[in-house]
Amino acid sequence: MSNAPLCIEVIALTARDACEAEAAGADRIELVSDMSQGGLTPSGQVVREVVRQCRLPVMVMVRPHARSFFYDEADMRQVREGVAMVRDAGAHGLVFGALTADGDIDRAALDQVLRWADGLPLTFHRAFDDARDPVRAFSELSAYRGAVTQLLSSGAAPTAEEGAELLAQLVTRWRLGEGIEPLVGSGVHAGNLAALHRRIGARQYHVGSGARAGGSFAFGIDAARIAALRQAP
Repeated sequence: MSNAPLCIEVIALTARDACEAEAAGADRIELVSDMSQGGLTPSGQVVREVVRQCRLPVMVMVRPHARSFFYDEADMRQVREGVAMVRDAGAHGLVFGALTADGDIDRAALDQVLRWADGLPLTFHRAFDDARDPVRAFSELSAYRGAVTQLLSSGAAPTAEEGAELLAQLVTRWRLGEGIEPLVGSGVHAGNLAALHRRIGARQYHVGSGARAGGSFAFGIDAARIAALRQAP
């Protein structure tokens, strides 16, 4: 396992969140709205403010609703508008994921989004964890190496701790040159990061409520929690 510093990505809802996470030592921001629904597309105004004020790479969620990860034509029109907004705001990249009605990777939707993104890096998000066959889904995503730069996953489980076995397998496959690099998320915090890292061995970890005061999105960024994450491994 490499001793290189881990990449810690922190969820932000506002420019203040992003700037405070940057000051505390985060490496990358995932910008979303409405965490009560698991994260939706933020407004263009918020994206522009974050890009203007934060020097870190900002990955912006493009997710039109939380009903499912299956998107019809009307949903995809919203997605296209979201991608254009992210691109025009100057964000580093976007966060997107889609499944077919049968629970497979929706490659047609992903192909469209990558065309609209026009070269912006893309994180395929936790839609992956709802796929009917995650191992097959991981293989399908391998065709997108280079364009899709991270796969945010909890190992097809509610939390990364519960999905650690599958996550370790995915990391091993990625290190062998197969598939997209896993970005481990869901339930990651300073108290479990070291143990998770020993089990999974990923290079990137995604932190939401674990970077917040009280461990809740009801409160703001907690610099001490991010500092503890930096020291954990």
